[in-house]
Amino acid sequence: MGDTANSIGDLFDDLSQANSQNGAKVGEVLDRIEDRSLGFLLAVLGLIAALPVIGALPGVSVVVAVLIAMTVGQSFLGRSGLWLPGFLRKQKIDNATFDKALKKSRPVANWIDRHLHKRLTFLVEGQSRRTMAALAAALLGVAMVPLAIIPWGVQAPAVGVLAIGLGLMRRDGLATLLGYAMAGVTVGLAIWFL
Repeated sequence: MGDTANSIGDLFDDLSQANSQNGAKVGEVLDRIEDRSLGFLLAVLGLIAALPVIGALPGVSVVVAVLIAMTVGQSFLGRSGLWLPGFLRKQKIDNATFDKALKKSRPVANWIDRHLHKRLTFLVEGQSRRTMAALAAALLGVAMVPLAIIPWGVQAPAVGVLAIGLGLMRRDGLATLLGYAMAGVTVGLAIWFL
């Protein structure tokens, strides 16, 4: 479960190198983020579920919850990256689409790099603390399934997963604390509504 503390901008530079004239293969993209994959994937999955335009679509929160559980589960099995079947790893992302996505995401990545940095690192450094953060993200992911029936119910767990992912990526314990706070809100929502 070892993510490095490189900037997200550095990660985007690595990802752009995975692109070629024929497009980037999903497997090559995952290989580029392998040492940072847990935090990165949790952040991306949390963001997908948190965006009202995407996360509110029927079934999206369930798919995201499954992917979060897979990501955390594989990290506990000692995989440094996310395992996908060969046919999925060979799928190509159109090179123009890939470049456009990276370009549009760059301002957000730069904003995150400016605001998230190493602080309260005792909350994210060390295997036991990283395991605790990953478990919290997995529980938040699972909570999305029953909360999907409540309007805006997945927002708190999704933001929590996003915060934990960013905290792991940037070694920012404050972001991880936000994730834990969202876990508390999620438990409160579950008790109140269910």
